[in-house]
Amino acid sequence: MIDSFLWSGFIVGLFGSLHCIGMCGPIALAVPRYPLSYNLGRVLTYSILGLGMGLAGSVVRLTGLQQGLSIATGVVVILAAIYTLNKHRFATKVKLPDVSGFLSAKMRPLWQGNTRFHMLAIGMLNGILPCGFVYVGLAGALTVADPVKSTFYMTLFGLGTIPAMLAMTVAGMKFSASFRSKLHKAMPWLALLLGILMVLRGMELGIPMISPVMSGGESCH
Repeated sequence: MIDSFLWSGFIVGLFGSLHCIGMCGPIALAVPRYPLSYNLGRVLTYSILGLGMGLAGSVVRLTGLQQGLSIATGVVVILAAIYTLNKHRFATKVKLPDVSGFLSAKMRPLWQGNTRFHMLAIGMLNGILPCGFVYVGLAGALTVADPVKSTFYMTLFGLGTIPAMLAMTVAGMKFSASFRSKLHKAMPWLALLLGILMVLRGMELGIPMISPVMSGGESCH
């Protein structure tokens, strides 16, 4: 049976897409002709990123440190969620590279084509735009520590993002500022919950579907 933890990828993608709709929404609204190609491109990128995380995690698994990886990754996600919840208390002067600007420049020529291939390429580039919940999804894929399952995890993540993105494209769905504000406040709690789940998963407490024993064999929960 499929590891129940993999389905958390779909849940993170589903709720995370509502949080990120402000950033990706304008792009989704601009591709009314081939929305499926655009969304397929995003899912494809997420799947490739999941494969990379799975390969990295499998190396750690071979060392027998998969439990530690899950716990450590969960702790990082928890700390990131706490930071987000208390962002106003922390001051930071770290200047990050303008990845969004670079990718936007790469997308610009593709808009001229307006074909399925061009929308697919735009979706693939959009899939690597900086996004906190993509990072949370990748953290989950890393703890799965299996190339195939990690790829599937991020594929589910991508599929989870489609309903909101497709609604934006097809119906031009808009959210009020109040609703977006509530989502913004709720999303770190989802990340916190997933981080706790990662820690519990790594502890192997023998709790079905939450903290199964994985050492010495594959989880069947």
